[in-house]
Amino acid sequence: MKPIHLAPPVIALAIAAAWLGSQRGSIATLERENTRLREEIATARAAGADAESDGGNETANKKESLDWKKIADGLGDMGRSGRMPDMRAMIRLQQRILEMSEAELAAALDEIAALDLPEAARQALEGMLVGAIAEKNPELALNRFIGKADDEGGMFSWQLQNAFEKWLGSDPAAAGAWFDRQLAAGTFDSKSLDGKNPSRLRFEGVIIKSLLSSDPAAAARRMNEIPPEQRKDVFWGSFHSVEEKDQKALAELVRNTLPEKERTEIIARQMSRYANGDDLTKINDYIARIDATPAERAACIEQTAEHRFNMLAHERKATREDFDQFRTWAASADPASADRATGTALAASLTGVEGMSYDEVSAIASDYHAAGAGDDMLIALLEHWSARSSKDKARELAMKIADEKRREEILKQLE
Repeated sequence: MKPIHLAPPVIALAIAAAWLGSQRGSIATLERENTRLREEIATARAAGADAESDGGNETANKKESLDWKKIADGLGDMGRSGRMPDMRAMIRLQQRILEMSEAELAAALDEIAALDLPEAARQALEGMLVGAIAEKNPELALNRFIGKADDEGGMFSWQLQNAFEKWLGSDPAAAGAWFDRQLAAGTFDSKSLDGKNPSRLRFEGVIIKSLLSSDPAAAARRMNEIPPEQRKDVFWGSFHSVEEKDQKALAELVRNTLPEKERTEIIARQMSRYANGDDLTKINDYIARIDATPAERAACIEQTAEHRFNMLAHERKATREDFDQFRTWAASADPASADRATGTALAASLTGVEGMSYDEVSAIASDYHAAGAGDDMLIALLEHWSARSSKDKARELAMKIADEKRREEILKQLE
């Protein structure tokens, strides 16, 4: 894969980190800029493809040395103005970084370290480089930046975690030995009152995840060495998108090492990747693959509702057809949880730039209830924080709850 195809998403993350770290925009501003960023990335992709065919100019640009002080000043201006930068120029910069050799990247880090820069600007520049370094030499990236893994803002944490996972995949013995040395040196000692070190838990999770296929028993032993109150954080921080062949082993690990009340959240989270597509049968496949318990099945259905309609609310306004289709699927996948999942879907559709109004959601909920949906649907919707912002309409819905005790509890919450 050529660098130009990697550049837009990589630089988007770097820019977002630098921008968010340098100023505090409102949620509305962030959403507007995010929309503009997607548009500019699409434009920059096309421009990059054109530039790739322009051999002479491209070769000249590749050979230009980078003025890191000037780049830092530009990032500072970006932060002070609150505006996103010229994406084409930034993508050209990232393309240049991706083409640098390991030695050039190391030299660039030394040059940046010697500059008289504000710490935020220095971290922004380093944040642009660490991903490229990790691709070429994850050990170098880890040794150079591991001390910043827990820096406020988390600019380096996910990139270092990815570097460790990459190294562990190519040379598990060397990566494991490096981690053990860091533990012995106190790199991952906790500095907080709760005794946790987030980086250590993430790295432990990477190791445990790597053992799921080869040695599930070893994965369980390693997890059991972690204090019980910290195990959920390990699962939460490192087990994104586990391969399908390892999902059953993960589910068993969760069941055997977490208290019951924490299990369903972790197990349900794995199927979020399937929730955006039109084919929800992939979620049925996941449920079957892990031999889900009734509680786990219900959690998966509800998590699908929340994730699917939260994402949709950032793209367009949900329609009655969207809810009908989801409800039909939920009823076929788990009839016992379909009503509550429908209420969760309605609540999730209220958030986001394209979210529905409470009146619109209430009307759909009333229709479903009149057609036979149970109290669980209304309760799931009314337990959402939005009910307290539309108390009159919420009370009207609450009066439809058949269970007198639950109805009074909800009405009391709406006082």
